[in-house]
Amino acid sequence: MTLILVERLETVTGRLNSQPLWLVWVGLQMPSLAEIWQLYLRRFALEHWYRLVKQTLHWTVPKLSTKRTVRTMERFDAFTNLAIMVS
Repeated sequence: MTLILVERLETVTGRLNSQPLWLVWVGLQMPSLAEIWQLYLRRFALEHWYRLVKQTLHWTVPKLSTKRTVRTMERFDAFTNLAIMVS
């Protein structure tokens, strides 16, 4: 397990531009920092979209009228969780 600290500095003053971001890499071989950043951006996009959809479309309280709709929602939920875990 590797702990990575990401800090964004202002170009002129060199002071912190935002709060630090802590990332954790768990795996046998750590990829380059550029690859880690791309993986983080992909995961952030998926998680942000999922949270937005739940809040905007009220998916936390779905109104499912048929068994087919329930199965579709279960599959979609399983797919998004898998996509978040893989990325």
